[in-house]
Amino acid sequence: MPLTNIHSSWQKDKMSSADAKAEILRSRAVGSEKMLRVIEFHEKARKDVETKNMSNHVLAKLKSKEKKFRQDVTVDVWAKQFVDVYTNPMYRYTCLLLRGESRAGKTAFAVSIFGFERTLVVNCQGCSPDLPSIEAFDFSRHVAIVWDEIDEQQVLHNKQVFQAPAHVVTLGQSKCNQFACAKLLHGVAMVLCSNTFAYPHTGCNTSLTPMDENWITSNIYEVQLPAGEVWYEETPEEARERKRMRPCLFDNKNTLEDWVGR
Repeated sequence: MPLTNIHSSWQKDKMSSADAKAEILRSRAVGSEKMLRVIEFHEKARKDVETKNMSNHVLAKLKSKEKKFRQDVTVDVWAKQFVDVYTNPMYRYTCLLLRGESRAGKTAFAVSIFGFERTLVVNCQGCSPDLPSIEAFDFSRHVAIVWDEIDEQQVLHNKQVFQAPAHVVTLGQSKCNQFACAKLLHGVAMVLCSNTFAYPHTGCNTSLTPMDENWITSNIYEVQLPAGEVWYEETPEEARERKRMRPCLFDNKNTLEDWVGR
């Protein structure tokens, strides 16, 4: 079958992508490689859209079951700087660091501040001191980025990103800049979630220089829940059941550092 016929049938949904690729290979025609790339591009783009739609569907379902989150004065004070981002812009903004035990609801609370529809969540594990890709960030849609499981070195190596400046920031730079991307992050709320972030005086890490400590304390609002507490509100019965299911987290260990050191 000629490539033009294969392409026409595939484009009109009269032939599946799998059948189209099989016919292209069978034809051995000049231009086969280009057409295979076109089909594979559309397949990947379609799967990406389906995955995103499924994620939004699940998030909407979860939001309907979401518990009420606790209020925190520090979080409220930090959030005020983003009220007038466009009418009263600033040169730089501060970050929010949420520290606490696993399953305490840090990430869910972080997303709830501005809502999942307007918040990009990225996983920072495994790439320190580099940052994960934020290619999916859309300035016209997102007002916040939640950096989940981030560590202090990722922040200290990318200070400009976390200051949300007014000029465009280039990320993913290399000698050839093949994967570099430029993003406008002005006034974007940066929320850091971590169990082990080396905030000064927490005892998690003693390798911070005085200059690093000064930058962190000057640019990051830190909030840490007491051991055993969670970010969402729960009844006494729910709290007892949670502690019963996770007894190892509620013994004589009194601090986050003790628990992390296990």
